[in-house]
Order: sequence, then structure tokens, then C-alpha cells
Amino acid sequence: MLVLQVAFSCFYAEVIVLTISTALPTLQPPKCTIVDSPTCISVTATQLIVLYIAFYLTALGISGLKSSVSGFGSDQFDDTDEQEKNQMTKFFSWFFFFINIGSLMAVTVLVYIQGNLGRQWGYRICACAIVISHVLFLSGIVKYQYKKLVGSSLTHITVVFVATERKKGVELP
Repeated sequence: MLVLQVAFSCFYAEVIVLTISTALPTLQPPKCTIVDSPTCISVTATQLIVLYIAFYLTALGISGLKSSVSGFGSDQFDDTDEQEKNQMTKFFSWFFFFINIGSLMAVTVLVYIQGNLGRQWGYRICACAIVISHVLFLSGIVKYQYKKLVGSSLTHITVVFVATERKKGVELP
């Protein structure tokens, strides 16, 4: 699981490509003052390709990282030990607190910065935050606990689908 998290966090770092595309004038079409004017220069194929690559790799990184990070976090604690069970509760409380703080900052502070200083500053801040979080994540790699997989995850998924299919007609209590 750690290998996947590292790989997907590298894809997530493709926000750096968005940052570069907002900073380099060659990756942006020239500004157009009159909308749909025949004198406006449209975006080039290269500019679109760079933009789409950045978007798709960022989406890939987000989907892979966010789906596994809470599971990896819970693997760091032993469910049978009462003290570690309490620590896991604290971990998830802080985890979701900081997710919500990040969302709040994104829709307030970053929007303000992008509106007043320019879009490139918002992307620069995001890229720096991602690089810092990546370095922090990798710095703890020797201290992480790794639980061995029990069986195939495809078996677990199949069991859920079979149980769902079998219980389709069951009335709820």
C-alpha cells in the first residue's frame, strides 16, 4: 500500500505542472479584451495538452491517495490495545479537522490570493504545500507499521457484491 501511496502522491504533485503553466507565458494564450473577437488568438494544441495532462494526473493522484490514506493511517494502530484504539480516534479527529481546515483555506484564503495577486500565486502555494507534505510523508517511512494482507482484496470485494445481490429482495426491518 505504501508504494501506491508514494506513486499516487507523485501524480498529485503534478499541480506543479499547473503552476508552471500559469507562470510561463508560452503555456498560456494571450489575453483577449473582447470576447469572441476575430483578433483573439486561441489556445494552441501544446497549451491544451499540458493543461489536460496536469488535470488528469492531478485527478489520478487525488483518487489514489485519498482513497488509501485513511486506511494506511488506521494500519498504524492496534485495534486490540485500548490505548492505541484511543490514539486512533484522536488521529482521525485531527485528520478530518485538518482536511476541513484545508478546504476552508482553499475556498477563502486561496481564492482571495488568486483574485488579488494572480492565479499563479494560488497554484504556487498549493504546489509548495504538496511538496512539503510529500517530504513529511516520506520522512516517516522507516517508522510506519505495515500490516500484511490477509487474502486477496478482490475476494473481499466479490463477497460484498455477492451479498448485495443475494439481499436485493430482503425487506428492511
